[in-house]
Amino acid sequence: MVLTSLKKFVLDIIVKYIDRGENFLHDYKSTLQELVQTVKKSVTYEVIDEEGPSHNKTFTSIVKIDGIVMGKGTAGSKKASEQEAARDALSKRSEIN
Repeated sequence: MVLTSLKKFVLDIIVKYIDRGENFLHDYKSTLQELVQTVKKSVTYEVIDEEGPSHNKTFTSIVKIDGIVMGKGTAGSKKASEQEAARDALSKRSEIN
């Protein structure tokens, strides 16, 4: 029973991320937070859009640094959309300093 549950988890969750090429082990939000703290600025996240039926929603989030939108991300969960927004902001790292 435990192996069946583990197999289901791997197939349902982990393989899905690998197939999409997503890096589910990297925490972009923490990386961004650490970077922003070094320059004494604040970070806030906001969900700006939710689309789709309740069982298959897509969320779009933005990340603001000192009130300025620095990143935007869309994904199947609020948490993942925030990670994508943080990743987008990190791609503009030179603008944060």
